[in-house]
Amino acid sequence: MFAQLLSLSGEMRKKGVLRLCGPAESHRPFRKSDGKALCEPMTRILIIAIGNPLRGDDGLAWRAAAMLQGEGEVPGERAPHPPFETIVCHQLTPELAENVAQADRVIFIDACLGSQPGKIRVNRLAPEPSQASALSHRLDPPALMQHCSEIYGTWPEAWTISMTGADYDYSQSLSAAVESQLPALVDMAIQTILKRLAHSQETIEVPSNG
Repeated sequence: MFAQLLSLSGEMRKKGVLRLCGPAESHRPFRKSDGKALCEPMTRILIIAIGNPLRGDDGLAWRAAAMLQGEGEVPGERAPHPPFETIVCHQLTPELAENVAQADRVIFIDACLGSQPGKIRVNRLAPEPSQASALSHRLDPPALMQHCSEIYGTWPEAWTISMTGADYDYSQSLSAAVESQLPALVDMAIQTILKRLAHSQETIEVPSNG
């Protein structure tokens, strides 16, 4: 899956974003072996993976998106389809506000800077003004949410899941610290998809293995 994403980098440069699957409502929810849904089927979930897969750890979100798309499961419980739509992009742009407005829950995945490579942070974005301008062609998640609110009058439930990177040089490989923590990041994304973190307003931090 990740190799397929890299092969479409030319299309990415032309269009700016790349969808990995169709609309969320066209997929079935996560299910247990007894057939009961673990996630409400009508909830429209959008995952936006941000980064450059040719710049080392900056591509961790793409890798996480590929893992989520390929697995679509709660650990130990397989599901035929993931109940979400995924967009991978190099950076956030105002045009993505339309996609955000159509979702009930939005999860942004990205790399970040810090002193502890592999550290994961999960944070819920509450409606509040952003300092960034929507006229910019490079936004952060709060600014995109603010733009969505101003244009479409809605602020879906929004989360950021970020991991501290170690190496951003030209490479298609992740650093050892980030690679080892990628399953934990994907697990946090699954918990957010299943709304197990939805009532928490505080930042959740998962320390690195190092």
